[in-house]
Amino acid sequence: MALRCLAFAPNGLFTAEVRLVADDYTELFDDGGQLCARAPANIANLLEVRGLGLIEIAALPQAEVALIVDLVDPKVITRLPDPESAGEIAGIKMPRIELDAFEASAPVKLLLALECMRKNGELPRLPR
Repeated sequence: MALRCLAFAPNGLFTAEVRLVADDYTELFDDGGQLCARAPANIANLLEVRGLGLIEIAALPQAEVALIVDLVDPKVITRLPDPESAGEIAGIKMPRIELDAFEASAPVKLLLALECMRKNGELPRLPR
């Protein structure tokens, strides 16, 4: 998923640059009430690319966590989810979405959700 997201933005749909913070293992920590993420020191700046191995890549040292993404079986994903759906990590509540990691459009959906969060501070809503 990280590799596919890195290949997409910025473009016509996503204005923000996409940067790696951490690959498979991620350390989460509280930074003054904001949940943040970073790579463990032994895998910082590395991206595992199946079939190629570990690739060195310039990664951010840390980033704020803005969204919980549950990777689930596609049969359980709600077609029009409740934008108020929230998750909690370490006592910090934040928006939550579900994705099928193997669906071709999964990275696009993830980046669209993050773009909505960046622009509007929330996930997309149905028109009222």
